[in-house]
Amino acid sequence: YPDIDAQNFEFVPDRGVTYCEASYYKNNKSIFVFKDNQPVVVPNADPKTFEPYYDAGHGLFKDKDSLFTNEDCEDIFHEVKNIDIDSFKYIDNPHEVHVGKDKQYVFVGQDEITILPDADPTTFELIKVDRVAYYAKDKNHVYYATKKNFQPSILVGADPQTFQIHRVGEKYYYGSDNDDVWFYDNDSDVVEKIEGANPQTFNFEQH
Repeated sequence: YPDIDAQNFEFVPDRGVTYCEASYYKNNKSIFVFKDNQPVVVPNADPKTFEPYYDAGHGLFKDKDSLFTNEDCEDIFHEVKNIDIDSFKYIDNPHEVHVGKDKQYVFVGQDEITILPDADPTTFELIKVDRVAYYAKDKNHVYYATKKNFQPSILVGADPQTFQIHRVGEKYYYGSDNDDVWFYDNDSDVVEKIEGANPQTFNFEQH
C-alpha cells in the first residue's frame, strides 16, 4: 500500500470488542480499517487515542475529542458532532441503537448519532427497553421509539412524572399517566392514544 506511511504502523488493540469482523490499524497520521483489502481512513480520528468505546460493546469508537460510528459495516464513518467526550456516558440497552448523554445533550442513533432535540441530559433515563421498542423520559417529556424507527419521538401530552409502561403478552405495550392511555401494537409498529380511556379504571389485560 504505497499511500500508507509505514512508520509506526500498528494494530489498534480491541480487548476482544470486535465489530463486523474488522480490525483497525494506525500510524502517526491516521486510523485505517481494511475493506475488500483496501485501506479506508476514519475521518478526523486521532491515532494516538483512538480505540473502541468498550462500554458500548460494539459499533462505537472514541478518541480524545469525539465518538465515531461505522455505518452498516461499510466504509462510511460518522463523527458525532457537538459532543463533550470527557463528560459523555453511554446508557446501556439491548436495543439496536446507541444512547448516551454528556453535560449538555442527549445523543441517540444507530448508524449516525445525533442530538435528541430538547432533551434534558440531567434527568434523561430509559424507562422501558427491549428489542421491540423503548421508552425514555426526562423532566419535560416522555419519548418512544419502535423497531422500525429507532429515533425517539415525543409522546405528546404524556406526563413524565406519572408515566408508566404496561406490557401485555409479547406483542402489545400500553403506556399511561394520570390522565391518558397509549397503545403500542407490535404488528403495526405505531403508538396511539386511546381516546376516552381512563387510566384509573382501564383493564390492560382484557382490552
